[in-house]
Amino acid sequence: MSAEPFDLRATVRAALDASADADPHAVVAGLVADLPARHLRPALTQTLSSYVVQLATADRARALNGAPRTGEPGSPRWKATALALRQPIHTGDQWKHLRDCTRDDVLAGAAHRRRQADGLVDHAERLEKLAALMDERGATIAGDLGEDTVREVFES
Repeated sequence: MSAEPFDLRATVRAALDASADADPHAVVAGLVADLPARHLRPALTQTLSSYVVQLATADRARALNGAPRTGEPGSPRWKATALALRQPIHTGDQWKHLRDCTRDDVLAGAAHRRRQADGLVDHAERLEKLAALMDERGATIAGDLGEDTVREVFES
């Protein structure tokens, strides 16, 4: 009889639903304390891939933003460009290093990033709308607006 595969997403969602704490570090501490040892490796495997992408992207951005504009081999800019070519790009159905991407892959990666950016902009606009409603109604905290109002802002 085989065991069910470990579903980190469901485990984290359950922890978020059960927690009254807004601090993600506190939620993680509770998750780690309650996670059976047999689930540690699957949990780490599921989380490390996004962390690797996050670090690679941050390293590339930091290197490119801080490097002088000269591009001679061995220069900081040259090293930053080499690092950029190693960055992971999501091409729609797989991950590739930028250096291995076709034009279509690059466009798919751009579309993926644009969808992420659009989601962030949309969320920021909803938060701004919520802040405006707080001003309009004299609410000190968002909870003062009531669940129905907050739901309307985020579901509109």
